[in-house]
Amino acid sequence: MGSGQSVREIVEPHLARGEEPRAVYTDDDTVTVVTDRRIVRSRDHEIEGTDATDVESIMLTGPQILGARIRTYPATAPEWGKIALGSLFTGVGALFAYASLVQNFLGTPTESELALIVALASLLLVPSGAYIAYEAFNTQESHIRVEVISTGGDTTLRLPLDATEAANAVSSVVGDN
Repeated sequence: MGSGQSVREIVEPHLARGEEPRAVYTDDDTVTVVTDRRIVRSRDHEIEGTDATDVESIMLTGPQILGARIRTYPATAPEWGKIALGSLFTGVGALFAYASLVQNFLGTPTESELALIVALASLLLVPSGAYIAYEAFNTQESHIRVEVISTGGDTTLRLPLDATEAANAVSSVVGDN
């Protein structure tokens, strides 16, 4: 949030006359307000040294809104077994590549053909191992995913776990529709 600005000062210019906030969630740079009609998110950031504010509005009422889906996702941890397997593949592939280079330069023509096969194996093992390890390191923080289902396509909003009140307000507003 901007220095010294209250939530009301940030959001009020974006609310329609008579629109009533039902829940408010703030974090370091984002304000999320669920009103009796929509979700309004305001995010402060900087562009080339200038303060900027992005505002997003998601309708929760009207004939196009079919429903809402609210899901809580736990945090995921790295998969150490896959990381070890990926590292093993990458290490073996690197050794094959090194052996292939040595064999190619120091070996006979027949050994050079074998070196080519070993080099091809290393070309498969190294990127495969790196990909396996990379995927195993991909983790996510726990969060709440709010999906507003409409005839024009679904809109997804990701909120931190402590924004439960805002997520519940979305469900309530859509239910009242």
